[in-house]
Amino acid sequence: MSRSLTRQQVLSWRDTWSRTDKAMVEAAVGALPATTAFYETTSYAAARVDGRVAVYISPGYLSWSGGQWSAELDPALFGALDVEDGWAWKPLSTFRPHQGSKPSIEEFDEPWAGCFTVPARNGTCSCD
Repeated sequence: MSRSLTRQQVLSWRDTWSRTDKAMVEAAVGALPATTAFYETTSYAAARVDGRVAVYISPGYLSWSGGQWSAELDPALFGALDVEDGWAWKPLSTFRPHQGSKPSIEEFDEPWAGCFTVPARNGTCSCD
């Protein structure tokens, strides 16, 4: 299940984030249109633009499908984003790899609360 969040709730979603983490989350959210819808599940928060996920906000990293919403981010703040299997991601100071593994997007395989179906890897859903 998920619940809706406000933009401000997303920006303060984790109190363990460093100042730099908060600045990166704020920049990632600030790059999105004012009409963005935010929600959280038990393991991540996300932003939807026009029915598609623009950015996943996990406790330890940010993740973007494709490049549309990560292309305009300030490289002075973000540095180079890691890219794997079409996903760009940036670890935060709270990122903790599990036994040397890289972050997995399998945690995003939860049903979307709007229709209870699992969205595709690119954030689209059959109900969109």
